Amino acid sequence: MSNLAVRVISALVMIVVIYGALILNPYTRWAMMAMILALGAWEYARMITLKYQGPGVAWLAGLLVFLCVLPQYPGLMEGSVSLSASPGLWICGVAVASVLGFTLIGFRKLDIAVMAPWIYLQLFGIAYFGIYAAAIYGLLTEASGWKGIFPLLLVQIAIACADTGAYFTGRKFGKRKLAPAISSGKTVEGAVGGACLTVLMVILLGPKLSHTGFLANLGLGFLLSGTAIVGDLFISILKRYTGAKDSSNLIPGHGGILDRFDSLLFSAPAAVFYLQLVQG
Repeated sequence: MSNLAVRVISALVMIVVIYGALILNPYTRWAMMAMILALGAWEYARMITLKYQGPGVAWLAGLLVFLCVLPQYPGLMEGSVSLSASPGLWICGVAVASVLGFTLIGFRKLDIAVMAPWIYLQLFGIAYFGIYAAAIYGLLTEASGWKGIFPLLLVQIAIACADTGAYFTGRKFGKRKLAPAISSGKTVEGAVGGACLTVLMVILLGPKLSHTGFLANLGLGFLLSGTAIVGDLFISILKRYTGAKDSSNLIPGHGGILDRFDSLLFSAPAAVFYLQLVQG
């Protein structure tokens, strides 16, 4: 089977599984996002460990991120089971466990020359996926079906437009490199083309998917076109720094979670903050 066929089949399966879980009910919706965040943390920790020849504890990063998003489980904090006095206190407890855990492992398993960067970068991964990227839950609601993911869907469509617009505009008009030290393919002209397509799409779909007006959608379009590029460059920097071609091989023909969801995990928290600001 050719690589193109593998990519197409993997993409179709991934779309069906992910969107099937997202629209089924709030519980499968939570579980799917928790899995993406935990696997992303695992991939990140794995790359950092390979860079510094550290101990194989990437699973711990995935577990800690899973614990970070546990308070987001629908109705858990209001039910008979209480994680703590508040979700914030629970997150604080996970943060304490993360610092203690990775510090002790680093002290025991690593040479002093690489101990500090390994510990610091592992803790950054927990904070990034467990707190920053986990804000993606703010784009989900408890409504059934597609309505429950309308804001998330808007962000995903915007990211796809930013990527598609940048690719075709860059191929046609691209001359000036946007970030030559990181990616030789991205151009300033491509970024402008991606921004224009993103803004247009958000203006058209925003009133239905996020219930926002023209000016709010205009700003959101520009915001997402920028964060989509930065998110992609962020993971590109990580892979270049660690010497990894792909974040993992979890998705046949596509690489890993971070290869496919880099822009989304970076853009979603910015969208959550912006939407709460303009809707509040």
